[in-house]
Amino acid sequence: MNGRQILAIICTASIFLISAGCNTPAVSNTEMLPPKSDQSTPTITPSDEQTKALESVTPDDKTLIIYDDDGSRDGMAALLYLLSIPEISIEAVNISYGEAHPEQYIQLIGSALESVGVLDIPLGAGQDTPLAGGTPFPDWLRQLGENFWDYQLPMTNKVYPYKNAPELMISIINIQSEPVTIFLSGTFTNLAQALRIDPAIKENIAAVYFMGGAVYGPGNITNLIPESNNKVAEWNIIADPQAAKEVFEAGLKMYMIPLDATNQVIHTKEETLSWHEGDQKAIFTADLYDIMFDDYGLATVEIFDQTAAVIMVQPDLCSFEFLSLDVVTDDGDTLGQTVVVPNGEPNIHVCLEPNVAQIKQHLDEIYSIPSNPQGTPSQPSSGPQEETAPAQSESDDPVQPAAGPPNTIFFNANVLTMDENLPKAQAVAIQDEFIVAVGTDDEILGFAGVDTKLIDLNGSTMTPGFIDSHTHRTTQRGKWGFSTIEESTLEWVSQGWTGLVELAVDSDQIKEMIAADAAGELHTRINAYLIVNTFGGDPLGDWYQQYEPHQQFSPYLRIAGLKIFIDFDSGRVQLWTQNDLNEFIRERQLEGWHVTVKAVGMQSHELALNAYEYAMGDDLNGDYRYRIEHSVGSSDEQVARMADLGIIASIQTSFPAQIWGWEDIRNLSEEQGFDNMFQWHNYLDSGMMMVASPLNPPQLGTPEGNEEYLNASHVSVMGLLYRSVTQISPGNTPPESWMLERAALSVNELLPMLTINSAYGTFEEDIKGSIEPGKVADLVVLSADPNDISAEDMMDVQVLQTMVGGNSVYCAEGHQQFCMGVQAKQEAGFADAVGTWYAVDSDGSAMTLEITEQPDGDFYMTYIDDGARACITEGDGNAPTGVVATGSGKADGLLLEISEAACKCDNGQKEFTFLISFTYELEFDVVSDNTGVNWERR
Repeated sequence: MNGRQILAIICTASIFLISAGCNTPAVSNTEMLPPKSDQSTPTITPSDEQTKALESVTPDDKTLIIYDDDGSRDGMAALLYLLSIPEISIEAVNISYGEAHPEQYIQLIGSALESVGVLDIPLGAGQDTPLAGGTPFPDWLRQLGENFWDYQLPMTNKVYPYKNAPELMISIINIQSEPVTIFLSGTFTNLAQALRIDPAIKENIAAVYFMGGAVYGPGNITNLIPESNNKVAEWNIIADPQAAKEVFEAGLKMYMIPLDATNQVIHTKEETLSWHEGDQKAIFTADLYDIMFDDYGLATVEIFDQTAAVIMVQPDLCSFEFLSLDVVTDDGDTLGQTVVVPNGEPNIHVCLEPNVAQIKQHLDEIYSIPSNPQGTPSQPSSGPQEETAPAQSESDDPVQPAAGPPNTIFFNANVLTMDENLPKAQAVAIQDEFIVAVGTDDEILGFAGVDTKLIDLNGSTMTPGFIDSHTHRTTQRGKWGFSTIEESTLEWVSQGWTGLVELAVDSDQIKEMIAADAAGELHTRINAYLIVNTFGGDPLGDWYQQYEPHQQFSPYLRIAGLKIFIDFDSGRVQLWTQNDLNEFIRERQLEGWHVTVKAVGMQSHELALNAYEYAMGDDLNGDYRYRIEHSVGSSDEQVARMADLGIIASIQTSFPAQIWGWEDIRNLSEEQGFDNMFQWHNYLDSGMMMVASPLNPPQLGTPEGNEEYLNASHVSVMGLLYRSVTQISPGNTPPESWMLERAALSVNELLPMLTINSAYGTFEEDIKGSIEPGKVADLVVLSADPNDISAEDMMDVQVLQTMVGGNSVYCAEGHQQFCMGVQAKQEAGFADAVGTWYAVDSDGSAMTLEITEQPDGDFYMTYIDDGARACITEGDGNAPTGVVATGSGKADGLLLEISEAACKCDNGQKEFTFLISFTYELEFDVVSDNTGVNWERR
């Protein structure tokens, strides 16, 4: 955000009292500095170099863009515009230091993108400081950014994974075969850091387009800081002038859209009315500007970043001059100025005369198109279509976490990462719920700060959290004697399971899961596949359509897709005709659903493969990730076909030993051919993607009849490894020779099937499944490495700790030293409440409560109510605009109360204090206040 509208926000939406007038300071023509140079500079026409940098492309040859903003309103508008252009492919969205705090604002970006159906763009957050010097944006402005500029995003508890922005930028640039264009609508901090880390990325950057600077016109610093003597700088430059200077000098092909140009493109509300008739992104954009028109009372607004984005897409809408520019980095009244260097070597193409009418016409045309060029994909996907590279430099040296020292470092460990680029490590650093660094002890311990918790694992083995890829552990929990979902999930985390893929969830069961999730009773992450018919084939209608494909209720609960029962009686009875199954899967695919089928025998495999291939149509290389559950009997030809089509085999790797004793399975073997049963080795050799799970107890209902299958030697992680490696059957019957030759798997083969492959199976390999920077900290600590012990000793391996999202959800008795982070948190009592809490007042206004712990043990609370309840209750009738309340106190048992809030009404003449107290109940992790409002975390 730039320009005079920001001053209007100070005056009309104040969080603090302003005694000065609210009119925008006038700038006379005599103040326009620096004077325009008399030297002759070439004017670049649309057919010259800058047009070639982003020439028109066909939809099959999209221009690759990395979008980098600093958390601004008009930056969001620019992003929505770029998402509306079919010829643009946004490869990453980064937030840099500037108008908002990157790590907080990237969560708002994730929510905003999801609200318009964009689920597959990697996110990055940079450091919250400049490279050096500069003038920071005012705190009140950054607070507005944290409130997403008064725009009401959907309320959600979802945590959006992100990576270190410079490292994400490097990885995206390096993995692309075509050059990438960088669009900067904020500071240059992320790009400058990326160039410092890996200067070679310059070779694969097509161009850098940026909004920033002022060349021949005035700056805009006084719009936010009226008392400033700096009349020449622009905010995107002055916030981090050193970063801008380094990028200016990097030798990149650069195109600048300065205030000289953007100040000419001004919109009124009447000009944006038609945008409300467009698609979601157009309406979102219009709403952002409506807040400025309606709530802030502005008659016109500049569209700084959006103008720059339009000119990047349509370079012929501006006349450029090729100038030699430098950035002033010395402190003083010209800090951050972009100066023309007389007789210097030209380095930047500068847009000075935009075609205002055509820019406005172009925006009207784009926002009147009800399309979704980069939104929810027609093919099922909830993550990137192409897995991004790990957030490490090319040398694989760990990079200092951008957010500062990590919360926790585990060291002296045997870390099995499941990352093919770094298979083993010694230490892992965690910041909140994410992994931020992986490497040797020396490397990672070097990142520790004074408050970092150091946990010596004393040689124990750390792995990614294990994922059961086919289970009914919660929906059929009665088999294990559990009455509630919470009881069930507490048991499974003690065995090392951090994720469950529930493969047969009906209408009542998903509602039960949603309720348990809302109550905080899920301790593992659950991916639910909703059933479209019963086990016996009875259709259940389209009840699942009340939910969205890949709908995420929280970090713990998500709808993964649909499950279809296509056979019965161990595959002997087919429940669908080929034509009906073809059409059903094709229709669901077009709606965005991921599909899996239960197929046991060869006839079922043929039915499934025909339907999957039909649904793929002419695009057999699409990222569909169709699954076949169980996959017991399959011919060699079917195995090859599964591999060719990218089918995921979801198998119970201990099946041969566990069910060979069943008469039904022996009969099936005789019917279909013994050589076609349990072809696990053939699957591996074909290159097929495989995910693994234990056998679910065969009997429904209660523990009776399931006793043999309930103990840990069958359903725990180590039990599954033991049974799958040895193929020892129930009752400890030795395996038949064919079981070892055809189906027994090594630990090294099994571990990926229970971690990274399982994450891939639900389109989540970009956020979990391996121990890599940027992924969630779902981790398990084992007493020994299962690769290094005999099969007979596997059941002696203990799960010492299980972590989900950086939280210790299980700690083995006698091993609390490995879980000291969570123990310290419990001992702190009220420290559990530290963080940001949200609520909605009775008048519909958003309220925020920020709780932080001070070094002396006190707790500091900041309360903001954008509707100012107290002004309504006790004020003088003027429209309220804001409240700030602060206080401090110490924990007293389970309660903490903070009082005294100062209320200021928008007439600027009346202020008073009122009493509000907050109570935190440790047992229930609930904050409430004395007005009856309940608060929740986001």
